[in-house]
Amino acid sequence: MLGTSSAQAAAPHCLAGQYDGGEPEIAARLLLSAEGRFRYELSYGALDERAEGTWDGDSSKIVLTSDPITPPRFDLVSQTPAAAGEFRLALSVPDGISPQYFNAVAVLSDGRTIGSPLNYEDWVIDLKPGETVVSVKFLLPVFDLESERFTLSPGAATKVRFNFAPNDLGTATFTQEPLAIETGGVLVLGRHDRKIRFRPKVGGC
Repeated sequence: MLGTSSAQAAAPHCLAGQYDGGEPEIAARLLLSAEGRFRYELSYGALDERAEGTWDGDSSKIVLTSDPITPPRFDLVSQTPAAAGEFRLALSVPDGISPQYFNAVAVLSDGRTIGSPLNYEDWVIDLKPGETVVSVKFLLPVFDLESERFTLSPGAATKVRFNFAPNDLGTATFTQEPLAIETGGVLVLGRHDRKIRFRPKVGGC
């Protein structure tokens, strides 16, 4: 495996430059600096992501490694009694982020799993006598994000409130992520079940 300090010795110097990965419904850019740094941006539907870090490579591929980030975080804020026969869940999100982007998944005491998209109102599950919700987790599909599973305190009728801290949400994490080099110096990245072809715009081989 190549070290990032050897980027210019191992990869053709002409790879440094600006690349355009745009196509219908996608806007994408990649900048490879001669100093071995990269900057990446992608806009695809509701998804906007970016990354910065180091690049390395050889004659057949380059690899991207992102700078360290602070990942998004979900926290259980409170668990209080609710009306008899129901479970209620609320998720607090910062301004500019809609709770409608999130899904919640609950596991009941009988082993059943129930999932639902969230909105601005509490998510309510009607419970049978003796039934409880034992754990919940969250999904943010647009970013392929899944939370840990939160185990709840025993209680038949419960209202739980969670908080979402986005931190570096939207920053992609690459660890030796390979991009193949095609004819004409086109760099190919597999991302979100697509192949993004970055064409040299300024510089490149």
